[in-house]
Amino acid sequence: MTQNIEITKALIKLQGILKNPSKSAENPFYKSKYTPLDQLINHIKPSLSDCGLTLVQHPVGENGQIGITTILMHESGESIERLFSTIIPKNDPQSIGSAITYFRRYAIQAILNISSEDDDDANTHTDNKASKPEPMTDDQREEIKCLLADTDSDEAKFFDFLGVTGFDAMTQTHFTKAVNALNKKRGQK
Repeated sequence: MTQNIEITKALIKLQGILKNPSKSAENPFYKSKYTPLDQLINHIKPSLSDCGLTLVQHPVGENGQIGITTILMHESGESIERLFSTIIPKNDPQSIGSAITYFRRYAIQAILNISSEDDDDANTHTDNKASKPEPMTDDQREEIKCLLADTDSDEAKFFDFLGVTGFDAMTQTHFTKAVNALNKKRGQK
């Protein structure tokens, strides 16, 4: 392990003067607050400079992953470099840009040991449909009812199998599981 004596001293000094930034933006989907990237950068720059530090970040992409390399540099020439990358669910420019901004904020917070947002368990950048299951449609409900009749299936046992209380509690995931199970049962008749 390389010894980074000067950058370590600077980070110790930084921890004494750098406070968590104020959370000025609100995420309406998850009712959490955070510091936008531009405000976070403006908040940390003076303290970094006072400690002889600067921070550089650049996006990286490789093997279907997107990420950020963060380099914390000291005036002595010592530096700490960390890569954060992951696969993002959607590979379109908007999603990539959003992910890069998100990664930059989190990488800055991690390398400087600060917090600029309420902990939302990463809900900000997960697929909303995954956190709020999409309900089954009326047409899908009718398809399930027909399959139940075709297979002489007991509705109560069917709902127990799916772990739901009734049709109103069924989501798209339940629909897929139900159709597969009922078609399999129909094929066994």
